[in-house]
Amino acid sequence: MVVKMIKLVEYYLALNIVKKIKNTKSQLEVFNVLKSMPGIGDFLAYQIFVDFSYLAEFPFSENEFVIAGSGCKKGLQCLFKDFDGLSYEEALFWLRDNQTKLLGKFGYNPKKLFSDLPKEDRMLNIMSLENCMCELSKYIRAFNGQGRPRIVYRK
Repeated sequence: MVVKMIKLVEYYLALNIVKKIKNTKSQLEVFNVLKSMPGIGDFLAYQIFVDFSYLAEFPFSENEFVIAGSGCKKGLQCLFKDFDGLSYEEALFWLRDNQTKLLGKFGYNPKKLFSDLPKEDRMLNIMSLENCMCELSKYIRAFNGQGRPRIVYRK
């Protein structure tokens, strides 16, 4: 298995992926370069993009680009009766931009919840919201008896 992984890395290096990513001008271009790699679909390409965003030299943010996966889409459908023409990604940005008002209705203040973060990051970022919607869809399916959670917590 180790040899197969090494050969896979060699293969990806031969595709000049690093050079292609360095030449991109937008987050979507990075995503598409990643997605063009054999064996990499939407989900994994987005996860790799997010991982890259943790590198200081990577010019893009995990809070300005998102690809809604299938679980996320199902979670958003649980929250929104009507998307009013918004795409799933636009709905996530709407949630990000309106979270203070939405959470305030339930007595929560994101600025206080995330007080350990720098002021500009004291919110659920777009990547976290994408993950939350996916988890929401799993929990609702399990609650409705249409699946089961992988981890069961005892009371």
